[in-house]
Amino acid sequence: MSWLRGYRLFLLVVALFLLVAVSLSILNPGEDSLGEKTQAVNHSVIEHRSSRWYAKHTYSDGRKIPLNIANTGVYIEKLYSLDLAQNSFRARGYIWSKWTGKLLGWDKKPWPKQDPLDGVYMNTLNKHDSTLDGEDYTYKSDHGWNYVYRLFDAEFESNFNFRKYPFDRQKLTLRFFQDGDAAVVRNFIDRDSTLDAKADSFKEYKVNRVVFSDMVYEYPTRFGFTDYDKHETQNYSVSAVKAVIHLERSIISGFWKEILPPMLASMLLLVNTISPWKGWEQSKAAIPPAVLLSLIFLHQGYQSRLPTLDYLTFMDIFYVLLYALTIYMAVEVIVCNSLESAPAQAKLKRASQFIYVLLAVVLPVMAWFIV
Repeated sequence: MSWLRGYRLFLLVVALFLLVAVSLSILNPGEDSLGEKTQAVNHSVIEHRSSRWYAKHTYSDGRKIPLNIANTGVYIEKLYSLDLAQNSFRARGYIWSKWTGKLLGWDKKPWPKQDPLDGVYMNTLNKHDSTLDGEDYTYKSDHGWNYVYRLFDAEFESNFNFRKYPFDRQKLTLRFFQDGDAAVVRNFIDRDSTLDAKADSFKEYKVNRVVFSDMVYEYPTRFGFTDYDKHETQNYSVSAVKAVIHLERSIISGFWKEILPPMLASMLLLVNTISPWKGWEQSKAAIPPAVLLSLIFLHQGYQSRLPTLDYLTFMDIFYVLLYALTIYMAVEVIVCNSLESAPAQAKLKRASQFIYVLLAVVLPVMAWFIV
């Protein structure tokens, strides 16, 4: 009945794998709550900005800054062409700006072109493959607002985090920078900013939520400008608005495409610990090298889908543990072949089953919480 106990262990390991998959699906939400797509508007989010910047320049000659205030909004119509290896994605939509009165320059004279979006630039990868265009016309509403808009379609850069890949959550960021000093014009996010309900066209990720905000971006240099005081030390800053799209990966897709193939390959090693020794010597010796080659092939295929990283992902740790398990099983075959005592071989087999559960199930679960 020893073979029956072995198959019970096999079924136990399969149940543990299924438990791991269910646990990951429950625990995956992490810091962001899941559910229906939601959006939030966050006002006055300041990035890379000294807290004393406004006080430093407000009183230079009595002029209050910013000189102009505009409400700028973003409508994201389409998200597509997500490229994990290139840290990029494409987005299409509209950006608009509205304000009241005349836009003034630092000399207090009206701008020749009353258009806050004139010269706006984005965090794109290739400006020659980007569109930012619209009618060269300022609309005027009955409520005193001036209004301009632009259509954008571009490839944006984004810094992805793959530490928990393939159960990762990503953020896509669109930034629209004002071509001018933040003291002259300050953009506040318009509450009408939104993401189209059908914008997401990614296959393995879905949109969790999107957050729109405004910010002041400070460069690490003044570019030689001294617009306020001749003793100015503040770096050059621009006003901007941004949209951060939170993505979550499908648990089924991540498990089916990335976890299941190496898991099935490793189960051949479990068969090695269950099968009897006599009559199976050649098969036992051939399985570890075959599993090792399969793991190397699968590992290279997984790495080709991601950029070169300076840290280990969950999948890297999973493969390292399976490599260690495979090497152990290869050594176990050699040691078991040298043992002539049946009880000693049985003890080694039970130890190998414990090592399998440890390296293929327990440690991967622990690694998911650590990375």
